[in-house]
Amino acid sequence: MKQNSISMRQMMIVLFIALISLAIEIVPSFTQAGSAIYIAPLLAAPVVLIVVWLTAGVDRENFSNTIRNLMGKQMSLLVNVLFLVWTMLLLVSNTARCASRLSPSQHDVLLTSILVLVLSIIMASRRLDAFARSCEIFYMAMITGIVGIVILAAVHLQGEYIILINKAQIKNLPSVTLSLLGISSIGFLSVFLFGDVGERKEDKKNIYLWSSVFFLALAILLMSIVGTFGPGLFGEMQSAFFQMVAGLGVTGAFQRLEALVSALFFLGDVALLGFLLFVIRSIVSSMLQKDSNKTVWIVGVIAFILGQMLAKQSVFLQIVLQTIIPYGSVGITLFIIGIMAMKKAKNKKIKKDEKSS
Repeated sequence: MKQNSISMRQMMIVLFIALISLAIEIVPSFTQAGSAIYIAPLLAAPVVLIVVWLTAGVDRENFSNTIRNLMGKQMSLLVNVLFLVWTMLLLVSNTARCASRLSPSQHDVLLTSILVLVLSIIMASRRLDAFARSCEIFYMAMITGIVGIVILAAVHLQGEYIILINKAQIKNLPSVTLSLLGISSIGFLSVFLFGDVGERKEDKKNIYLWSSVFFLALAILLMSIVGTFGPGLFGEMQSAFFQMVAGLGVTGAFQRLEALVSALFFLGDVALLGFLLFVIRSIVSSMLQKDSNKTVWIVGVIAFILGQMLAKQSVFLQIVLQTIIPYGSVGITLFIIGIMAMKKAKNKKIKKDEKSS
């Protein structure tokens, strides 16, 4: 492994905690699937695993370099700008999402937004291996919280809410699954960091394992929400997961368990924003042929300002989070897969030419 590089297992842990907090907040808003919503992650998982299998074997390098080698200097610049703008949109919209969720008062929103972003910027301005080690600690705290929530929620579950699934809900599952695939495919932006991910024999196994764990955990959490409120009630809630947690207080221990869970998902927000900042840093460094920590701070300040503006436009923010990001991420991921397929084909051609010569 390279010095200061991370393992694929560490990368998958970063993606797990970054995306689970995003998914559990957005996916319950896809109410058209009703009680069947928890089936969507189980349908999405095989699709992701097949994509991983198809793209396996591509050389591990910074994706911006791959684009330049395949498309030339000028075309690669345009493509990298496209990825940069998209990642910036993800960063701004998720900054706004954090701001609108963390606190009800405008004063607290400002403070918590600054705290989340500053922590993310500090972590993203340092080395990737230090960020990954911090996320491993975050993961231990988050997975403990998730397991505790599932155990407490199991007492309140209503079996009929879970098993009563009608044909209309089944028909809507494909669209919900596609939206979920869009949210989870944000993780494919990690290819821009692959130059700092060391190669090991068990890499493919780790990707399969952690992808499966992510979708299974999401399915269980969604089942808990459906089983607690029923399809009619949770569809009318703005933050169904946190409302479920609010009713799980244990007398004498955590009267406000949702405050503890909010703190845990705060770590997920830091991981997600930090990951996106690392991706932006990688793209900009490749374009300028120079790595600079100043990039992270400049981008972070811009994201904070735009995020605060977007947070005040709640209707538009929901459109961005529930429509633009899921479907846009699917398109971006298909583009990434296409580039990886081109790289794989080029490598095969080179090997074939070497054998023939």
